[in-house]
Amino acid sequence: MGNMITARKVQPGFSKENRKKLKFYISISMICIGILWLLINYASTAIHLRKHIASDSNHSLSPFTHQILNLLDSPLEIILYFNPDRDTFESLDMLTREYALADSHVRIKHVDYQSDPAAAQIVKNEYKMAFGGEKDVVLLKYKSEYRAILDNELSVLDVNPLLQGTSKEIKRSAFKGEQAITSAILSLTLKDEKKVAFITGHQEYSIADTADNFGFSRFAQSLERNLCETGNISLSGTNSIPGDADLLVLANPSTSYSRTELVKIANYIESGGRILALIGSRTKSGLEALFSNYGIGIEDNVLLDVANSSNPSGTDMSLTNFSAHPITRPIYGGQLYMIMPRSVHSLEKVIPPSENLTIEEILYSNNSAQEIRSYKDNRLIPSPGDRVGEFPLAVLSTKKVSTPEGNKIAKILVIGESLFLGNTGIQSLMNYEFGLQCVNFLLER
Repeated sequence: MGNMITARKVQPGFSKENRKKLKFYISISMICIGILWLLINYASTAIHLRKHIASDSNHSLSPFTHQILNLLDSPLEIILYFNPDRDTFESLDMLTREYALADSHVRIKHVDYQSDPAAAQIVKNEYKMAFGGEKDVVLLKYKSEYRAILDNELSVLDVNPLLQGTSKEIKRSAFKGEQAITSAILSLTLKDEKKVAFITGHQEYSIADTADNFGFSRFAQSLERNLCETGNISLSGTNSIPGDADLLVLANPSTSYSRTELVKIANYIESGGRILALIGSRTKSGLEALFSNYGIGIEDNVLLDVANSSNPSGTDMSLTNFSAHPITRPIYGGQLYMIMPRSVHSLEKVIPPSENLTIEEILYSNNSAQEIRSYKDNRLIPSPGDRVGEFPLAVLSTKKVSTPEGNKIAKILVIGESLFLGNTGIQSLMNYEFGLQCVNFLLER
């Protein structure tokens, strides 16, 4: 007989015993897949974060940084006292290499405190007064001076997800290593501390306010890192402007100064004083008439620019239109970010410049800007007479004045916007660098 295939009795595939086994295997498989999914997502998130931060710093150093590096006349040592596994390290390493390539005075050293505790201890002993032994720090030494930059100062931190309850972590939204390092280098090269006084009493923005938009605490901190002592002064009553105030900052005064207060400011100017006035739109303080005596006109308008805005209403704008001036030259090729600025223009046709008075427009809107001259209850009202085009936004007036101590140079810089140096605005584009440039120019640094 030929081969006979014998039928085999097969157990039902979905017997009670097999169903239990199948459920067990499926459960184990799902757990493994879940773990694998978490690992893949964790790895991809870490890689994405590294790439995101690296992309923020993968560029040539700014002209502002090159200008600061030109001040070096002795070796500058930058030590990355860092764990190489930190998400900022790769970007930081690339960035500091750019500093070394840009200037021969810069020397970079890496110290991994985990793998080389002996080298770490040497750094701790030398820099103890600079950073107190914290981990993950950028240390700078120039001549006999030291500076330290902590890891959390190298990035913009986004706390909103934490506050909103959508995350348990504070995330890095941008890498700001160049800003932090260049600011530290600048402070190392400065030789004398300056006093910067913020006028109060007219709803100005406060240097003690940490609020996102209207606080000025970050601007004050940037000045302090720039070897400036900051403080508040009131002009009310018998108060006077201190004689040792190197710079007055008027941060968006929103109510009117009294005649007596305006006389105090005028006397300060005529004694060779320096003023940085940040005048937001839709405010009237009485400074308009005072500054017109120095060739500066402050217009009562609001500028919008839909073509260069992040929103359809055009209320915010990026600016790239700078004059050839020492304040703006280091940010050529960059952009500023402003919100509803007002026009500030030269009055040279009314008050002609002379050997004692110079008036310069240093910053302009793009030529697609539109002015709105009418508003009511915070509502802008366009009208047929509103102009479209390029508008000046900042004017510098320099006047030679005669004082009992001899001839001095008074300087007034009026900018038709104030939020660009607020706690949020100062982190945008090149606002931070522009703010420092304004201050340092007025202080003749």
